[in-house]
Amino acid sequence: MKQDRREVTSLTEDEERAFRRWAVSNNIRDVDDPRSRYDYRGYWKDIAAKGEDATKQYADGRHFPDRYKQHGHPTFSQESQYSTGMYDGGRWFGEDYMTPSQQVWEATHAGWMDSPVVPLRRRAGPTLADMVQMAMVEARRTSRRPVDPEFIQKAILALIRRR
Repeated sequence: MKQDRREVTSLTEDEERAFRRWAVSNNIRDVDDPRSRYDYRGYWKDIAAKGEDATKQYADGRHFPDRYKQHGHPTFSQESQYSTGMYDGGRWFGEDYMTPSQQVWEATHAGWMDSPVVPLRRRAGPTLADMVQMAMVEARRTSRRPVDPEFIQKAILALIRRR
């Protein structure tokens, strides 16, 4: 299984050699393993090649920035350069990660809406358009059928009115 080349930074031959030396010297063994779901080449080119280090150390080891996480990474977030926009990936709230599904639940159940009659806007809460987009991203990932945005909007409004 190969990594999706659309989510891997291209390097010249000289850069690739330097990148591989850096990976070996930093004990990074999964640079070409598609299960890593991380663009180490992008991190190296933008940060490490300049002598900088943007990793964070946690009890379970070193963590690299979200910017280079690829689709399929367990904590793929909107901070990734590969995210296609709002709700294509989870969100970080400090050290807490919220999946797109959890974001929909929070938006519909956590008191972000003052009333089912008032369209979904309260300070930082998502709009109906945000929720439809979020639901469509989830539906495209989980369904083989075509996604109908009007149906999704009607379903969201029906759920809100039921509150």
